[in-house]
Amino acid sequence: MKKFTKIFAFAMALMMVFALQAPVSAAEKGAVIEAGVEAPEATVMTDVTKDYFALNSYPSNNTASFKVVVPYDVSGVQLRLYNYKGKQIAYKNVEPSYGGYSYANFNIKKNQAYYVRAISYITVNGQTTYGTLSSPRAFVNLNRKAFKSKTQYLNNNTKRFIIKIPKKAKFKGIKSFTIYMSKKKDTGYKKYKKVKPGTTVTISSFKKKKFKTAKDFYYIKIVPNLTKKVSSDTYVYVYQ
Repeated sequence: MKKFTKIFAFAMALMMVFALQAPVSAAEKGAVIEAGVEAPEATVMTDVTKDYFALNSYPSNNTASFKVVVPYDVSGVQLRLYNYKGKQIAYKNVEPSYGGYSYANFNIKKNQAYYVRAISYITVNGQTTYGTLSSPRAFVNLNRKAFKSKTQYLNNNTKRFIIKIPKKAKFKGIKSFTIYMSKKKDTGYKKYKKVKPGTTVTISSFKKKKFKTAKDFYYIKIVPNLTKKVSSDTYVYVYQ
């Protein structure tokens, strides 16, 4: 009996040695939570890319609403708001929702460029670990009424569109605008030209064809070009 007990004890000790020497996977290493630090690359956490957040609708009443999808493997997603100079001015923590997505609202000003970045986080026992910060997405709360437009009908059964772009002093973080045109509201846009603030643009033809009074109707999209190299999610529609 004593001999059997010694053999059993030796076998258990051997198993413990092998357990201690067993390799730890990258996922297991990454699951360690550290307080208030950026997570290592091996952390098991979804990187929040631009597919996880977007403007819910065009900014209105000086409010920008973002629709956010919170991945299943994190505690939440933090949206960070930056002004046109790149300074962080606000943030919102968004937690999972039974509907599959949640919303975050920011107070903003008109005619200023803003940037939003997202980062996922895990909180355990009061300690928070952050994932990888997403690339920035930009938007502008453009005052649409400031963009004046009209259609001028000519004697030869043709017409032209006249658009007046507001002066530069009215904008912050915007250096120019690009005008696009299409016969359909949501698709088929082709670039017409890039213009500076304060410019009055007269459009008499597109693709070397003059506009006929009766049949040529176009959607004109005015997209702001920002001082930082980030494309804007917002623009102004003009229907002629």
